[in-house]
Amino acid sequence: MKPWYAFGLDDAGNDEKALFFVTASALFLLAIIGLVNPQFLNSTLTGAYDWVLNYFGWWFMALGFALLIFSFFMVLSRYGNIRIGGQDAEPEFGTFSWLAMVFTVGYSGSIIIWGVPTAAAGHRGLDRVARAFVHVHSRGLPRTRHVVSALRARLRAHRVYPWH
Repeated sequence: MKPWYAFGLDDAGNDEKALFFVTASALFLLAIIGLVNPQFLNSTLTGAYDWVLNYFGWWFMALGFALLIFSFFMVLSRYGNIRIGGQDAEPEFGTFSWLAMVFTVGYSGSIIIWGVPTAAAGHRGLDRVARAFVHVHSRGLPRTRHVVSALRARLRAHRVYPWH
């Protein structure tokens, strides 16, 4: 067994292996910096984020609008009738299965991305849903139970409408 197999790169070319290791090294370096000096990493990444939004926020809005217009063009033009896989291709999944997968991915993705941060924000008193559970901490229960209650409240609210 070659060492590339562990990373799923056994059939990859040298350029793909180089890209993988440059990216993995950068992420590893960020993790080390975050462990050694989290305040520095936080201020640096927050500054970079603010700089990008300050100078390129308009670009993200314009790109989103352009992609929306392009999507409508593709759907309404002759390209909207192109079958992926060729003329004789049959769909692997039915419409109901496909919709179920789309909604499952969207829901689980939003839980992974927003579930914990929103509950953590509620723990600090920023989220309406989790703020209802502040009384748990004030009753002398351990802080961990307060965080768990905030997570439960967030997930309970998330079941109703995940795309908000």
